[in-house]
Amino acid sequence: MAHAANRLRLQYSPGEGAYIIEIQLTVLKFLNKVCKALVPSPLDQSRADENAWSALYILPKTDDLYGPSLGARVMTAPFQPPKQINFDRLVAILEALGACSANHLFSLRTDPGYWNEWLRDAAEHHVEHILDINGQLHPHLTAPSCTYYWARVIRTTILWSYFAADIHPLLARAANELKDEYVQHSTPLNNLEPLPKRIEDAVLYLRYFLDRAIRGLLFTFRQCAQGSPPLRRLFRREICSVSNDDPAIMEAVPHDITIEETEAVRLLTGVWDSPRGMAPVVLSPTLDELDR
Repeated sequence: MAHAANRLRLQYSPGEGAYIIEIQLTVLKFLNKVCKALVPSPLDQSRADENAWSALYILPKTDDLYGPSLGARVMTAPFQPPKQINFDRLVAILEALGACSANHLFSLRTDPGYWNEWLRDAAEHHVEHILDINGQLHPHLTAPSCTYYWARVIRTTILWSYFAADIHPLLARAANELKDEYVQHSTPLNNLEPLPKRIEDAVLYLRYFLDRAIRGLLFTFRQCAQGSPPLRRLFRREICSVSNDDPAIMEAVPHDITIEETEAVRLLTGVWDSPRGMAPVVLSPTLDELDR
């Protein structure tokens, strides 16, 4: 609604501003729930941030009666697939993502209206909108015609569109290869024994491209979240020149920050700055709870 009003009218109608703020608060609460599902809270809240998270990576204890927990198996043998897995669903999801990415790239190249809408949305979420530690605008926004700014917006828009169109078909192909090897294996797999060589190679192949995809999407998500209109006031960047493309971004604590915003910044930082990123090992305590 906010994007449509910005493009179609010069100003909002009475009451629309409050409605947009209400939508932003609802989205922020949903974002907090998603982050809590991805990253468990630090076990020791009294310790420094970098130490509070360290307790999450201690090997989970094993049960003498039932054997190692699900979290322990993920941490010590992350390349072992479960006994039952729906490969058809996995391949279908990855192929659907590949088709969506291809359609998005095709629309960018052939539909001027789609290109303009997507570019404006990307521009509104770029990190140049974050003020520096002195409260000044980024030099890219004050330069004549904002040439550097729009060059960066266009570059990142094209780069990540091609990245998604390339990585999703590779993931689908890797999942298909793992499915074929899994089906051809005659005997059931034992999770306490090493994987057969061919299946292990297929799993490593899929994991490699999955790691590349996660890192790329996390980078895009971080850039969009920090520069988004509702959250940009919660961050500050270092003082930089026009030639400095990637200034360091740090957290800011405005006097009117809300509890939901504080929690969102902490959880988002845990998602993209945790010691091991989004590796499955980070989720081991959550997996232990699900297993129990």
